[in-house]
Amino acid sequence: MRVSRERPQRSSLWGAIAAVVLLAPSVHFAAEPQPPLEEALPRLVAACASEDPQVRRDAVARLRERAEGREPALVALARGATDKDLRRAAVCGLALLGRPEAFPELESLLESPDDAWRQVAVESAGFAGPAKLRGRLLRLLRATHRGTRLAAARALGRIPEAADLEPVVRELEARREAVGGDPIQRLAACHVLALVGERAQLLEAFLCSDRTEVVEEAALALAGLECPLDSPTAGDTLARAFGARTLHVEVLRILARYAVCFHPKACFTALVHPDAEVRRIVVDGLDRQLSDEQFVVDLIRAGQAPGAKTLDDGAGAGRTVGDRILAWLLRVTAASPHGNSFEDRLAWYQRWLVGAAPKTLDEAVSKAIERGVTFLKTWVGDGERAPSRGTPVGVAGMAVYTLMKCGESVDTPQVQKGLDLLLAEPPEGTYCAGLVCMGLASALEKYQARRDPATRATVLAVRLQDVADALAASQHPRGGWGYQVRPIAGRRTQAAQAAPAIFSAGFDLSCTQFALLGLRAAANVGSRVDRSVWQRAEQLYSHAQAKDGGFPYRPDDGGEVSAGSPSMTAAGLYGYLIARTSLDEKLSIATAKQAAVYPRGWAWLERAYAVRTPAWGGDPYYWLYSLERLCMVAGEARIAGRDWYQEGAEWLVGAAREDGSWKGSYGERVDTCFALLFLRRAFIMTVTPSKDGHEPAAK
Repeated sequence: MRVSRERPQRSSLWGAIAAVVLLAPSVHFAAEPQPPLEEALPRLVAACASEDPQVRRDAVARLRERAEGREPALVALARGATDKDLRRAAVCGLALLGRPEAFPELESLLESPDDAWRQVAVESAGFAGPAKLRGRLLRLLRATHRGTRLAAARALGRIPEAADLEPVVRELEARREAVGGDPIQRLAACHVLALVGERAQLLEAFLCSDRTEVVEEAALALAGLECPLDSPTAGDTLARAFGARTLHVEVLRILARYAVCFHPKACFTALVHPDAEVRRIVVDGLDRQLSDEQFVVDLIRAGQAPGAKTLDDGAGAGRTVGDRILAWLLRVTAASPHGNSFEDRLAWYQRWLVGAAPKTLDEAVSKAIERGVTFLKTWVGDGERAPSRGTPVGVAGMAVYTLMKCGESVDTPQVQKGLDLLLAEPPEGTYCAGLVCMGLASALEKYQARRDPATRATVLAVRLQDVADALAASQHPRGGWGYQVRPIAGRRTQAAQAAPAIFSAGFDLSCTQFALLGLRAAANVGSRVDRSVWQRAEQLYSHAQAKDGGFPYRPDDGGEVSAGSPSMTAAGLYGYLIARTSLDEKLSIATAKQAAVYPRGWAWLERAYAVRTPAWGGDPYYWLYSLERLCMVAGEARIAGRDWYQEGAEWLVGAAREDGSWKGSYGERVDTCFALLFLRRAFIMTVTPSKDGHEPAAK
């Protein structure tokens, strides 16, 4: 009976984080057209036989995606293409897809004198019926070309039936026992046996060879197994391989990705390897795939010992390996330990290991949200300005909105107290008016959901329409909003009396995003918003984007725009999507994203995010709030290949204060709302039409 090939279980921490990741929506779109399949095919099938297992997996997946529904065209190319390489590529592509039409030509390719094409053909044979070719594949295990030997081993390992595999195993067992045989041939035999039974330790002895080519082939074979080298000496053996300065750097990089998944001990040697890419791979891997937490505690102590080397991951000055690893561990546990000394922080992590601290990100996030909500409920609606920036009415509107999004009942006394303030006092400026709309709309939505006939709901609806009308009337002719808002219901605010000509003055994209969010929230629950408001907003975003794709704080009146900022670019992109889809109820977000504005802006954000921490900018809470709005509207699960929610949530949980609040540039009340809205992923898309018949609704 064959041993199961299921990948070994990783730590409970990473299983929990994976669960969080899978909850995030994902929408894919093509920012740039792909080359025709015929043009890409030779490179694609060549990548399917790469020595790097990650490249192989990705290439096979891309081939299947690109070739879906194109099999007849591939058959025609395999039989009639005039270009020899294209014909070969089509044959191998069909084989990789498991198509029987490839067999006659594939058999002749297995004898090709061209090593590169023969390697691809051998790899392809593993997908097209390796049992039929087992005799030829066994002979190819003796090939002088390393890639062909490795591909032949993988192909034999894919034979599905035990009866077909039994004669292969018998011959390879005999080869393995051959006395005085060529170590390369014995290694090839062990590779297939390891693939068949996941006995990775069969390859361990070859990693200790004095011959570089043997060590390299064993390392590549081991990396392709995706199972641990399970022996007491495994860590030392891999560490020795990393210490072998004669190994080709590409082999070391592949081995580093393997080691960081299964053998943290070997990572100590890799972390101080001269090649920066090897170090970066381990840094990245330890950050995401720690598999033995208790052992890493021992590794931390070893790296903290007197005379331990410092780690330079290519990003700046190094710290000791122990300090660096501990910093990663504390971050992925998503908590803020007490104490500043190394020993205090390590002791906290050890408590985490035995269950004395939150073990999963979702648990830590839930606790942070609970404590943050408790903090908000201690003051909401009290009418005090300090200690947050912003007006009492605006901050109360934001707090009501946040509490609603965090699951609080509309009947909660603190929520009702906040609503009283929103009904009693006029909004003082655009930020305030937008937040008032968001707060009123979130409460009104709760009343509507339970079909509550209460007079309270009617009063909220009337007030919401008044504030929405004031916001719409305050829109600049170019589509944006400035700081001031027109009086509502015939009342003049102090700001309007002091500056009667403000509505023809300038605007910025920060005020604009809050006005747009407020109007969209109002429209979601039935308020009237004139179509021209969305039209002007869409035109603004279409013209305010900088040449490099970013959005600035304040577009210049002359038509040129200044350099973009992260928060404004995020706000600009989701504002653009909201405006476009509000104009056309049949337009999906996926279709709206295909317009040039979105891919250019998203590319700008990815470039910026790739070289920054998850919470950067003038105010990290405002930035994370804007990022969450964008990714939830657009259905983006990752940015620059990284999970934006996981990274942001880890940072926020670690930054929470003792009383459950967060505090940055805008003060503890506003920044706590920003943090909670991010953690709740509160911004969702709905299809609730407004009274003018247009949608979508972004809440």
